[in-house]
Amino acid sequence: MPKLAKPATDTSCQALKAGKTLAAGNGLHLEASMSGRKSWFVRYRKHDDGKRAKVLIGYYPDVTLAEAGVMADEIHLAARTGGQIIGVRTAVRMRRETKTANELRIEREKAQAEANSFTTISEAWLKYKAQSWSADTARRAEDAVRQYLQPAIGQLDMRSVRSKDVSSALLEINAKVPSTARKCRQYIYGIVDYCIMRGIRDDDSLLSLKGIFPRNKEERNHPAITKAAGIGQLWLAISNHSGSHTVRSALQFVAWTTLRPGVIVTATWDEIDTEAALWCIPGERMKMRSDHVVSLPKQALAMLETLRAYQESEYVFPAVARQGRPHIHRDSLSKALREDLGYRDRHVTHGWRASFRTLARERLGVDIDVLEKQLAHASGDRTAQAYDRAQFIEQRRIVMQTWADWLDEQAAIAAGGNVTPIREAV
Repeated sequence: MPKLAKPATDTSCQALKAGKTLAAGNGLHLEASMSGRKSWFVRYRKHDDGKRAKVLIGYYPDVTLAEAGVMADEIHLAARTGGQIIGVRTAVRMRRETKTANELRIEREKAQAEANSFTTISEAWLKYKAQSWSADTARRAEDAVRQYLQPAIGQLDMRSVRSKDVSSALLEINAKVPSTARKCRQYIYGIVDYCIMRGIRDDDSLLSLKGIFPRNKEERNHPAITKAAGIGQLWLAISNHSGSHTVRSALQFVAWTTLRPGVIVTATWDEIDTEAALWCIPGERMKMRSDHVVSLPKQALAMLETLRAYQESEYVFPAVARQGRPHIHRDSLSKALREDLGYRDRHVTHGWRASFRTLARERLGVDIDVLEKQLAHASGDRTAQAYDRAQFIEQRRIVMQTWADWLDEQAAIAAGGNVTPIREAV
């Protein structure tokens, strides 16, 4: 007597290996593809000619063994009586065909709203602007749009968005990071212009966000300390900052180099020449799109040596946590000054440029042309810029070392130490 096959069970269905088939009786069987997907099929005889055929009725475990058995009975009944054989593909087609005109309209409108959403349009705008922006400018815009704007207003339809729809989001950003809020407003204006240019919005459908932020008497200038006593206290506070070592080091590097925070946080090790004590920044990362060289004082070199000893990142200041980027965000520096050190509305990271330009000129007697070159400011019109190739490398080397020493001197004075003043003319 032939040995009967064991009946299929849930256990045997679960254990079915790729490339194998499990018979479940009544023409029902389970096939496991090489990718591991398990599909229920039913073999049956056609009503009209009696030929054998099979139909896909579902997938395991979405369709259980018991449910598949019931569906197999229904397939055989339909085959015997000349009814319609309804498998997975036929069911999908029937559902599609039975959709009402209203359902199709809703689906079409939903697809159009997604295609015209702030998130979709802002990504297209960022890609468009990146063609003319420096890498650093593009990176700052991407960070602001993706971190602040898209989570808040990403679902808004740019065909119909109004000023009131974005104002709450901007005010919330302003409460946390005012400088970023103003940039976000600027980016929204740019995205709206982009929509008008491409016919997504009418020519006269601009937004009015000019007076959205509370007025600040010092709004036009970055808060900056420009008095020697205040600088000493600030430098002492930064040096004693007990937070992230990476953030503290970046804050010090801003002061030692007087460059913009966005350039600082994106510094890479291959740009640093410790032997020559120079930081060579490619033009694509500079606001004026020109290569820039910065002399590094001995204090900066010592700090860099310490950082290099315990990290492997290509960035000098890697992200201190899972921030979704390879380097720290410039807002981390602003937050440290504003919240950790208590310098809200008194001094911002960008303010070191004003501090240096004022104090190095007044206290150290640095030539104005040397200062401007160190700050990477463009001088004169385009013709003058084309002929003015002076870099003042050696003068700047002396200036930046004197500046770093002077900062240490002011911090020592603030701490109550006895200090012999350095020569105040360079």
